[in-house]
Amino acid sequence: MTSPMDTTLRARREHETRPARRLVALCVASELLDPPRSMPLIGDRIEIGRATGPAALGVSTDPWLSRKHALIEESPDGSLTVSAVGSARIAVNGREVRRATLSDGDAIVLGETILLVREGGGAPDAPTVEGLVGDSPAMRAVRRAVARVAPSTTSVLLLGESGTGKEVIARALHARSDRRGELVAVNCAAIPATLAESQLFGHAAGAFTGAQRASEGWFRSADGGTLFLDEIGDLPLELQPKLLRALEEKAVVAVGATSATPVDVRIVTATNRDLIADVKAGRFRGDLYARLAEFTLELPPLRARREDIIPILTHHLGGERPALRFATLRALLMHPWPFNVRELRTIAAQLRMHADTNETPVELDAIEARLTDTARLLEASAEAPAITAEAAEPMSDVKNGPPTRAELETLLREYRGNVTELARAVGRSRKQVYRWLEQHALDAERFRDG
Repeated sequence: MTSPMDTTLRARREHETRPARRLVALCVASELLDPPRSMPLIGDRIEIGRATGPAALGVSTDPWLSRKHALIEESPDGSLTVSAVGSARIAVNGREVRRATLSDGDAIVLGETILLVREGGGAPDAPTVEGLVGDSPAMRAVRRAVARVAPSTTSVLLLGESGTGKEVIARALHARSDRRGELVAVNCAAIPATLAESQLFGHAAGAFTGAQRASEGWFRSADGGTLFLDEIGDLPLELQPKLLRALEEKAVVAVGATSATPVDVRIVTATNRDLIADVKAGRFRGDLYARLAEFTLELPPLRARREDIIPILTHHLGGERPALRFATLRALLMHPWPFNVRELRTIAAQLRMHADTNETPVELDAIEARLTDTARLLEASAEAPAITAEAAEPMSDVKNGPPTRAELETLLREYRGNVTELARAVGRSRKQVYRWLEQHALDAERFRDG
């Protein structure tokens, strides 16, 4: 079977001193590669297009590529750039550009092919960890860390944005610890301040109004097991020294009790806050931070591991993924995912409902509204993918919102009234383009003769 990509990239240097770089093909000619194909990026100058050659990455099956569509060049200082050749169109991280400087994790879209830039020669293998889906370098590092620290009694602090899977990691740490007790998960943000001490350490009967019977509290419930304190940054400041004392003495004093009860608890905490900043501001105790952060594990956001998006989607679809149009694939792979895996689960549910009633490939319309709404949360954020680019195409902003009548007319003239090509260029569905046409009372037919 003929490969859709000629990946024979030959070195032009006798001695390679630059850090290893790779191109990871996520999608070729609108077809997902499962698993993605990784190719070493060798040489100072590599052409990408339908043509093949000793210094070319040939994608012969993508009809939307020209023979020489884009050029990747490495400068003497080691920086990497991509540029469009002639009138070809390319995009980096969803933004249409003529030329852009590339960094690790940047995604290049050209034609119906999506390539990912990765620094390094490929991450070492990592053990399988139940519940952790994805084979990106970042997730391999996370799996190796989980396997290494899980058997110990070390306190682990999990850092990461909401929805990155901190509770999944906590459960994996407990499952691999061989501790005899249970995992008790607590959301510190949901604890009423007046009841926090009682809920953590328990209380004696009659300790306060309404305490008709004794309660052992979460610490004693987790005896012999793991106590997972999620959103630890929201723990009331007045309770923090009592938590530190319980950890140091390995014992708790229930509210209303006169003696301490020994406990054997492994602590795993998590937060999406900057605890160092909170310590400096006096919102979090430095001594407690030091005790909780014996081992710190930072979980990457989903947008930093695009290789894992489709595998996670497939996992939440029960292992069977419906056929997806390229516009849908592109939207999924380029989306900034502000709510991370939690948001992707929601998208999977929407796709599942659509696939149950439609056997044809899923159009972007099925999920476009949801993606557009959440993408707006990161439009002006420093955490959104940033690129150093020049001469972006004038219509590039259409991908982030509706065009004006003048912009839509310019697009229609450029694509000679071809709605399919216009939709593909701006990363939207044909139905969305037709909605724009209706909104501005424009007829694509009158632009088809130029």
